[in-house]
Amino acid sequence: MKNLWFCLLLSCSTTLFSQEQLGLKLENYAGINGVTLNPASNLTNPLRIDINLISFNVFVDNNYLFIKNTNTLDLIKNGNGSEFYSAPDFTENTIPDDGYVIDYFNDSRKRHASVLVNVMGPSFIFKIGEQHSVGLFTAVRGAFSTQDVPNEFSYYKYDQIPFNDEFSVAPFTGSVVAWSEIGVNYAYKIPTYNGFLGIGINARYLQGYEALYFENNRTAGYTKTGNKLLAFNGPKLSFGYTNGNLNFNEDFNLERNGSGFAFDIGANWVFGKDDNDYVLKLGASLIDFGYIKFDKNSRDFEVSLNIKVDIDGDAYENLTEGLEVQETVEIFSTQTLGSPVAAFKDRNFTANLPAALSFQADYSITPNIFINGILIQRIPFQNIIPSRGNLLAVTPRFEHRWFSASLPLVLYNWQDFRVGLAARLGYLIIGTDNLGSWVGKSDYTGTDIYAGLKFNLGELNFVRGSAGNRKRRKGPKVKCYF
Repeated sequence: MKNLWFCLLLSCSTTLFSQEQLGLKLENYAGINGVTLNPASNLTNPLRIDINLISFNVFVDNNYLFIKNTNTLDLIKNGNGSEFYSAPDFTENTIPDDGYVIDYFNDSRKRHASVLVNVMGPSFIFKIGEQHSVGLFTAVRGAFSTQDVPNEFSYYKYDQIPFNDEFSVAPFTGSVVAWSEIGVNYAYKIPTYNGFLGIGINARYLQGYEALYFENNRTAGYTKTGNKLLAFNGPKLSFGYTNGNLNFNEDFNLERNGSGFAFDIGANWVFGKDDNDYVLKLGASLIDFGYIKFDKNSRDFEVSLNIKVDIDGDAYENLTEGLEVQETVEIFSTQTLGSPVAAFKDRNFTANLPAALSFQADYSITPNIFINGILIQRIPFQNIIPSRGNLLAVTPRFEHRWFSASLPLVLYNWQDFRVGLAARLGYLIIGTDNLGSWVGKSDYTGTDIYAGLKFNLGELNFVRGSAGNRKRRKGPKVKCYF
């Protein structure tokens, strides 16, 4: 394998959005970026208006394979044109200077992989008076994910399974979905005796472009039979795809193949004498709860059998040009159901978004120093879904009108501990929730990075004097006790 990007694609596809961009979303100056994590978050923003010009994140992670002794910067600098060797086949004592060795995890864990890309376009949010916050955001998102892949498909584990020995494969799924969205945000502040309760909602319209999914819906027997033969015993498989851009010999054509809706809801309970100088903020939110129905250039299939069936790999050897997905499906349908069209189910299918529950706590040690705790737990669905990874993080941070820095300490998918780093200088934000993938050299399983360019203005608690000068508002606020 001489191409770096082919290797990275392989590392992702053998098992999904940084995952949550903590340095971009947690601080009180996060503005429109923060409402994608909790729609009520902007109510503690000290500024009146926040405008996102462009922000993006890329997240790649898997626990199936790793590249030995490297990092992201090293791969970017030296990866193209290098040789990539598979560890089981590599017999040399030393790795060549222009080479990298790919090895495979050999433990008892289930396998997962995620690739997430999120670009937020022109978006804004502003406050109306003391109690209302209104925003609009646009984004383009793409996600590949597979979670809970049985350990039997790990490289070494599978290699050690004897031929003709049947083993059980538990249900699992994998999917790729690309879509765009336009959403509106509204949040309302309810004063309380010692702070306020903030509630918020995002409503989003989604346009789906491409999707592909596979589901193993029930536990079935699986047998290695050798000579390019496989055997399934009692499988129930579902799979589908959009076929608008499957022919690599034609120009890519971005086309809407589906649409849907989604929403997020959230609440913050803020404790403190001043709304923008709190002691403690507790939050909870439901995020990415929605769906996309793909009903154009779409195909849905199902294979359900209560008997054993053999799959001859030789039948697929002539499929060499492009992906030829339709021809592959027809051969598979013939081998399992006896007809090239028997597996066909419908001309549409529905994909869920990577929904999750999130709980947040933000404690102010000083007016500029905070410590944040956050838990994000994905919500499983029966439908197609590019699943989110679970996340638990503690993030100390310093924040100021013109500068902020945070140090996320992240436990990802209850398996991997990472340290992140993020900083904002004026209107520019850059960060990662996996700093180790950028510095030092170690076993490389993926990376993430996020950045944003935005501006904000209009400090609160000021009024315009008779001569046009800004003067600080005096006197206590009148509260309705809740």
